[in-house]
Amino acid sequence: MKWKQKTPVIPFESYDNTYSKLAKLNGITNIDQFLNPLSNVICDSYLLKNINELASRIILSIRNREPITITGDPD
Repeated sequence: MKWKQKTPVIPFESYDNTYSKLAKLNGITNIDQFLNPLSNVICDSYLLKNINELASRIILSIRNREPITITGDPD
C-alpha cells in the first residue's frame, strides 16, 4: 500500500493536539460546534430514503435481541 499524506485545509499550529490536527485536515475550525451541532444546523433524518423501514428494522432487531451493526460513510 502506498501511503499519501493529506495536506491540511487549515495549517497546523505548534500547539495543536491530535484532535485539532484531525479537524484541521478536514477544514473544521470549531470542534465543539462540529461534534455538538445546534438543532437548526442538523438536517431532518426523515429526508433520508427508506428511513422508516430502517427504524422499524432496528426496533425489531432490538426486540428480538439480534446483534446490530451500524456503519456510515462521512460523505
